[in-house]
Amino acid sequence: MAQTTAVDFPQAPTLGTMIGIPTTSGVSVEVVETDAVDLSGIRLAPAPQYAVAPSAGSTVSAADGLGAISADLGATLIEKSELHPAWAGTDGWLPSAVVVVGQTGALAAQPVAQIQFTPVQYNPLRQQLKLYTRVRARVTWAQNASASAYTTANSAQTALWNAVLANQTAVQDGLMQPQTVAAPSSVVRPDAAPEGKRLAKIMVSKDGIYKITADSLIPIINSVLAKTQQTFHDSDLPRLALVNAETEIPIEVHDGGDGKFNGNDYILFYGAQVRNDSKLPGGKEEPCAGFVAAKPDHWYTETNVYWVVLLSPPAMGLRMDQTASAPTTNSARPEFRVIRHFEEDTPNGYWQTLPGQNCEERWFWGRRLVDERRPFTFTVGAHQDLLSNTAMISITLRGYSTDTMQSIVSLEGGQVGGAEANSIALEGQVRKTGTFSAQLQPGPTQYLQVKADSGGRRGANQFFVDSFDLDYRQKYDAAKADSFVFGKSQDRAEMILVEHAAQSMELFDITNPLQPSHISINPVQANDTFTFTSESSPIPQMIPCQGNLYWGRCYLAVTPEAIMMPALTPASSAWLTSTGNMADYVIITDPAFEQSANELADHRGKVSKLTTQVVTINQIYDEFNNGIQNPAAIRNFLDYAYHCWNRPDNQEEPQHKLAYVLLMGDASQDYKNRRGDSRNYVPSFNFESSLFGEISSDSWFANMTAEGAYDCNTQTAAENVRDALPDLFMGRIPITDTAGAETIIAKIKQYDPIINPGDQTEPPPAWMRNVLFVSDDEKKFRATLDVLTKTLPPPYNITSIEVPDVSEDPSISNQQPYAMAITITNAINEGQLLVTYIGHGDNNAWGRWDADPKNQQAELNYFFHVEYLRYIAETGRLSMYAMGNCLNGYFAAPPNNLSMAEKLLLKPASGAVAVWAPTGLGYPSGHRELLSAFNNLIFGLERPSAPYDGRELGVAAHTAMLKTIAANSFWQELTTTYVLFGDPAMRIHSSSMSYLPVAAR
Repeated sequence: MAQTTAVDFPQAPTLGTMIGIPTTSGVSVEVVETDAVDLSGIRLAPAPQYAVAPSAGSTVSAADGLGAISADLGATLIEKSELHPAWAGTDGWLPSAVVVVGQTGALAAQPVAQIQFTPVQYNPLRQQLKLYTRVRARVTWAQNASASAYTTANSAQTALWNAVLANQTAVQDGLMQPQTVAAPSSVVRPDAAPEGKRLAKIMVSKDGIYKITADSLIPIINSVLAKTQQTFHDSDLPRLALVNAETEIPIEVHDGGDGKFNGNDYILFYGAQVRNDSKLPGGKEEPCAGFVAAKPDHWYTETNVYWVVLLSPPAMGLRMDQTASAPTTNSARPEFRVIRHFEEDTPNGYWQTLPGQNCEERWFWGRRLVDERRPFTFTVGAHQDLLSNTAMISITLRGYSTDTMQSIVSLEGGQVGGAEANSIALEGQVRKTGTFSAQLQPGPTQYLQVKADSGGRRGANQFFVDSFDLDYRQKYDAAKADSFVFGKSQDRAEMILVEHAAQSMELFDITNPLQPSHISINPVQANDTFTFTSESSPIPQMIPCQGNLYWGRCYLAVTPEAIMMPALTPASSAWLTSTGNMADYVIITDPAFEQSANELADHRGKVSKLTTQVVTINQIYDEFNNGIQNPAAIRNFLDYAYHCWNRPDNQEEPQHKLAYVLLMGDASQDYKNRRGDSRNYVPSFNFESSLFGEISSDSWFANMTAEGAYDCNTQTAAENVRDALPDLFMGRIPITDTAGAETIIAKIKQYDPIINPGDQTEPPPAWMRNVLFVSDDEKKFRATLDVLTKTLPPPYNITSIEVPDVSEDPSISNQQPYAMAITITNAINEGQLLVTYIGHGDNNAWGRWDADPKNQQAELNYFFHVEYLRYIAETGRLSMYAMGNCLNGYFAAPPNNLSMAEKLLLKPASGAVAVWAPTGLGYPSGHRELLSAFNNLIFGLERPSAPYDGRELGVAAHTAMLKTIAANSFWQELTTTYVLFGDPAMRIHSSSMSYLPVAAR
């Protein structure tokens, strides 16, 4: 039986289960009757607490930051047991209730509740214990909704109910019919763009005015229209529009006055990159909505997407407003106030394990500071552009260490704010902003100096620089730039600019970047001065514009050289949002791997008799997030396919309900490619774990909205109808090139025929009765090994390798550093159906000989490292690997630091055909629960129903995750970190033997 894990609670046995219920509203549980025994003189141990000990030399090093995945990779998970003050002296029963509702949600359309039993109550002060030998409880729910017409469950749903729900018979008999869920109303948002056909896609990664020529646009438009036997005519020009997300953007059409659009005719529009204005002074931080919620686009990209659209008649495209302005000889020079924001996310400024789960950004400006002075460069324009030298500087720092530390701020070597007012005291791991007055130096480039003062405690006082803001008044002068942004004067109505030398200049009001207007300026002589008064009233506050803040309004002056020409691509045909599509199995991949994905899909369709579909990630972005990169688009697509594909109007339940999803392509936690070598072929979702900070999860994509709460017409869901229980069988093949795809597909094809009698009639080879278990050198890992060996029925041949205890004989690691690796690889080379490792882990290794690595060769610090995979022979004996450790599945790292799971999967003709491993840290007791459930499924002790009999890897992994959550909802996070590297519909060649009872006299 599992043990409780809460640190504010004594460790006690606990047992959980999951049941089907009609609704998740008002669920409660009450104890009906119990049998218990009272014991005295008992002392319960505290629950073990785990903390991440930073790797050796983690103060500052060349590998600090994402260069080595993160400053924290290589960290050790330390276990400690301490009496918690919250319960150590309590005179009362802990817990106060022996049975509680853990969490609620939906499991394949069926509402469920997780019920947690703790059959022990303890009084710490009196050292008394109440041991319950029987607990009978009653679960109730709100009766505030009528039961809906019950939908016949498909085989995937039935299989999950059989394996996970304690009352699965009652569920299948219709006694727990889901109550009606209010569907979202089909309401068009006020800002929704008019209906039209997408013709061209424009990607914008920089703010400014863009120009599209007729010569570049018309051929693309006609290539798209030709698919429906149409052609663009001049009469269509008024219906031409530009759309960003759900908003139509005004454009300015220059057709030469003849009503035709050809040759050098062009369109002007204002394009803005994706930004996060919440980090500007006064900005509001976005609330963190929990694990299941999606994050806004700015987390993932700065590239915005605009669509050239041909509106359906009689709609007319939106055009940019025009206002006029006249020149003047007025030489008075008003000024405007600006707050410039300076921030840079650098590759070595990534803090993965930043404390908290509040959606806080984890990228900073350079590695953390400790006892050093570092310059941060910024540009404000020439000195004469400033009204005065005086400015206010606000700098935001983030404490890394837990002690109080001081930071000293200076500018060009001089003090900022005087001798005593230029320091910021950081008290622990907090974010803090300090504001100082400063004298700017001559010249456009300034150097802000930040010094870390640790008081002689180098390792204990460290912090990051996040950003800083410069608040000053600037003169109106566009003479020194091709593009000049400015605001309203707070003192005068007119703005006066110096004309750019020998250049014409265009002026735009971009206060609202979605509704810019063009301010016409009469021709002037070079270096002339002109004035204009905006027809729009000023906004009496600082407003965000192009990543800074300006007072009143925001204007943009540009020369012809500053007008940009965007790249145009034809709009792809929309086909994903059709209910006529059909698939049991979907592969999502990058266009570079589409051919390989189709090859695997064809194979899976023939072997597993599944209806398959290949979809590119670009198509998903285009149809489910308006072309903008965001992992949420994948889940939005899966939600639609799960609820709406193959569902004609007269059919409530699709014949082929989406069940399997394969993500075919590598991912990176560095979404914005700050390193320069990070690419998201098919992204994962980063979530904030409690043990290792930001890590990747693919199961997030499988969290579908509740049945009946999704509207296929509007592609929207009702509020609060998505839970953290996954509904799809997920897998990933993390490739970066076609060679990797060919290797893995070849292994899948080689493995499949052996276990499919229709393709291969010979019995499986003898080595497929071999199972290998490897455990680390601590008792808790060996205890898990003992539990797992009992999950295998005869006649499997079990090999158990237990790593010697280095603490008992330290010479083991020094005398034969390769000895354990040779032992393990020799066992693998004999052929193993399943290889399971239980113990400590790193992203690319198993266990450590020493918590403080001393060897320059990384592999010598571990008893099994990816470098040792060279000892695995290419025998064609492919194994399934299941890892009960930390980080072996950390695949979203830089491409030069592949995880153990990736290395095993990519090894040609040997290694793994699939790997089930975590992307983060975990608890040994959780691994024991998870791997036991997995083994029970694949070896037949607890199989679902056919055709999902538990041998499909996706079904086994998914069901084991749900059973682990049912046992204790605390393990939700652990299961979220697990990724199946391989094909989720591939079946492992395992079976259980049936025996007849024999009586002997």
